[in-house]
Amino acid sequence: MFNVQCSLFIVHCSLFIVQCSLFIVHCSLFIVQCSMFIVHCSLFIVLPPSPHPFSLPPHSHPLPRLHPAR
Repeated sequence: MFNVQCSLFIVHCSLFIVQCSLFIVHCSLFIVQCSMFIVHCSLFIVLPPSPHPFSLPPHSHPLPRLHPAR
């Protein structure tokens, strides 16, 4: 009887270890998703102040093209 209880205890321990490892994997995935969200938020915060440099080249490129066309 003692051997059966020991084997059941070992099985329960192994299942607990498996559940813990799955929990750790889920936590790591959650941390990765949070970091990606933070990166996206930081990019969203950083990029809106700088549309001016990005919007200037499109305006500057068509103007030289328009002058030779005239």
